[in-house]
Amino acid sequence: MDLLRALEKKIVVGSFTALSLLLIIGVVPLLSIQRLVSSVEEVRSVQASVVNLEAVLSHMKDAESGTRGFFITGKTEFLDPYQSAIQQLSHDLTVLPGTLHASTNITDHLPRLNSLINQKLVLSQQIIEERKKEEFLQASHLRHIEDSKRLMDQIRVLISQMQTQERNLLSLREKQNTQVINVTITVILAVSVLAILSVILSVVFIRRDVVKRRQAEEKLLQSEQLLNDAQRIAKMGSWEYDVDQDKLLASATLYQIFEVDSSKNRLENSGHFYQYVHPDDVKQLQEASNNCLVTGEGFQAEYRLLLPEGTQKHILSYVNPVKENETKIRKVRGTCQDITELKYAQEALVHSETLFSTIFRLTPFPVAITRLSDGKIIVANNKALQVFGYSASELSNLTTIDLKLWTDQEDREQLVQLVRQQPIVEFEKRYRSKEGKEWDAITYIEVTEWDQEPCLLVILQDITERKKINKTEGVIIISAKNSLDDKIEGLNLGADDYLPKPFHLAELHARIKSVLRRKKFDGSNLITLTNVTIDLQNRTVFVEGKEIILNRKEYDILLYFVSNKNRLVSKTSLAEHIWGDHIDEADSFEFIYSQIKNLRKKLLDNGAQISIGAVYGLGYKLLSE
Repeated sequence: MDLLRALEKKIVVGSFTALSLLLIIGVVPLLSIQRLVSSVEEVRSVQASVVNLEAVLSHMKDAESGTRGFFITGKTEFLDPYQSAIQQLSHDLTVLPGTLHASTNITDHLPRLNSLINQKLVLSQQIIEERKKEEFLQASHLRHIEDSKRLMDQIRVLISQMQTQERNLLSLREKQNTQVINVTITVILAVSVLAILSVILSVVFIRRDVVKRRQAEEKLLQSEQLLNDAQRIAKMGSWEYDVDQDKLLASATLYQIFEVDSSKNRLENSGHFYQYVHPDDVKQLQEASNNCLVTGEGFQAEYRLLLPEGTQKHILSYVNPVKENETKIRKVRGTCQDITELKYAQEALVHSETLFSTIFRLTPFPVAITRLSDGKIIVANNKALQVFGYSASELSNLTTIDLKLWTDQEDREQLVQLVRQQPIVEFEKRYRSKEGKEWDAITYIEVTEWDQEPCLLVILQDITERKKINKTEGVIIISAKNSLDDKIEGLNLGADDYLPKPFHLAELHARIKSVLRRKKFDGSNLITLTNVTIDLQNRTVFVEGKEIILNRKEYDILLYFVSNKNRLVSKTSLAEHIWGDHIDEADSFEFIYSQIKNLRKKLLDNGAQISIGAVYGLGYKLLSE
């Protein structure tokens, strides 16, 4: 709207400026022409005054010649030119004042000229009268001749001065005319240039405004398209209702939500709208709408649509009245959002939360949720309370460090970093209850949320009894009893082999290796993992066929990792397996770190595609490329 007003204003200003300049272009030449016409008339009049002065002088000469001729000869025929000149002079002196323009000629010279001419004519008439009477004397004759000549010279000089004044005035008028012409040409050119610039600037500004308006229209169309897309994506339609005319204006998305073909059916009034509302929700919605019209307050309503095919949709509407004054409401605007999927999702979420709560409560595994930031136990199921020996109130005030799940805060932070890097962390760990009872469990940890706060979901699978039943150690009975019944009884009790005394150490060594192959490696003497091969018979290790030299502990460590290749190996279990009962004599695990460091280096230097990775605070794990 502002762009349209600005465009209209610029068109009006541009048109007014152009018309003003055109008017100047028309008026200035007109005034100049009038001035030139007046100047031309004045020039002609000045020229006529010069001619009249010349005629006066010529007639005075004719009168002078007639007077002299009659005076000298006495013949009357010389008086005819004299009389004719006198008559012409009378006419010239009558016309001359009206043709003079120079102020000096009019005020000073003309009276003096009339006086001189009168004096000259009187003197000439006196000479003629004396000649007729033949009464003049020689001296008198000479005096009259001198006076007549003197007067004639004065008349001649005065007329010459008057002509000069008129010619100067004529030159001045010509210069003024030239200036007027030049000024007119300059003004016309300047105004023409201004008019052209005005037109150009008007075109530029108008074009710029047209471009801005076009861009604004394009942006408006884009905004409308974005709004339509946003409404379509959000499944939200908009509408406006005219209360006085009972007329409803609905958006395209609203038609889609109501599944109405806008080309065949229209949502034109409140009756059309309410025919799609579920009958059980119509009364509630109408009451809210009427209250909005009475109080002037908007409202939010959730209701159902009952479509012709029997389909139901859940709708969330926001309604706001448009007040034209403090009392009268003439229009109401609102939105209708299809929340059917959200409603089903909420119901599914409630069902899921109920199911999770049930599983959490009834699962036979200890389960707890701890806060990620500090390890505080938020909630634990009954099984967790049972195995740890705490009540719910006691456990809610403890952290995972208080339960000695971790050695210290640093170990827990290392676990948190590991959990952030992979979705689920799994490892085996020994736990202790409140009463001091120890038990083994596989621990599963995953990052989750509780009340929009990052937490850890911890699930423990007790494997204490399973470990007792599924021991992987081999058993060989060495006995002095060598009867068949004794051998059968020993094997039935769970022994892997029976060796009666006496025996050779070589035989015992062979039987031990046989049990290890059966227990750990399916009876094979060669174990291959990526490009690494282990020869159990000769206790050698090869990388792509090339032997690498390992000491006894390095070999045992590598073999233990290969035996547990998909499991996290704790430092304690590794030390117990490799060093056996002597582990109690160790003050720390530094000896394990040095052995693993050397083993890692040898594997890396020989291009092995397996490596031993450290899981901070927990132990080690065999990794393969």
